[in-house]
Amino acid sequence: MKLPSWRYEKIKEIATDILVSYSKTIPVDVFELARINNIILVPYSKLTPYELRKLQKKYKAISKDGFLFWGKKQRKKQAYIYYDDSLNPGRIRFTIMHEIGHYVLKHYEISDLAEAEANFFAKFLLAPPILVHLIKPFDYIDVARAFEVSHEFAYNAFSYYQKWVNNKRKNKKLEPYEMAIYFRFKDEEVFKNAV
Repeated sequence: MKLPSWRYEKIKEIATDILVSYSKTIPVDVFELARINNIILVPYSKLTPYELRKLQKKYKAISKDGFLFWGKKQRKKQAYIYYDDSLNPGRIRFTIMHEIGHYVLKHYEISDLAEAEANFFAKFLLAPPILVHLIKPFDYIDVARAFEVSHEFAYNAFSYYQKWVNNKRKNKKLEPYEMAIYFRFKDEEVFKNAV
């Protein structure tokens, strides 16, 4: 599902604020980001198969990789992210970031729109094009390595980056959120040792 351009821009601004304010490193530590947002992470391996199926059915989980649900802890509303910890680390990172996206974007419903927004949030926050640019990637493998994402994610992020580069060649200006990301992370070790 394609979002309206204004919504992409709003999600970029929200993701940038989180990235600049709360992320200490690149690649982003999704476990720390969940902790900062007071989200409890629960790996599937901590559940019995029965418990997992029951939770997935009750909360209408549409992905086998993970899901967010709102519960109660000491009578207060509490967010939980359940995730499949048997997946490769890059896929786990995307799944958790996707679910954090639902949390941050205040998605209380299941819809194609909510899924598209959470996907874009995760893509932008895990590998912003301005930071992909700093590693001077030859191909998607360089993106996978630098940002610790799956090859599938890296391929999509690299394609998005190429479109971004073509757009920047035409209009030759960075958006304020791109400048904020650039100045916050330009001195990170991962960029000093760029491929």
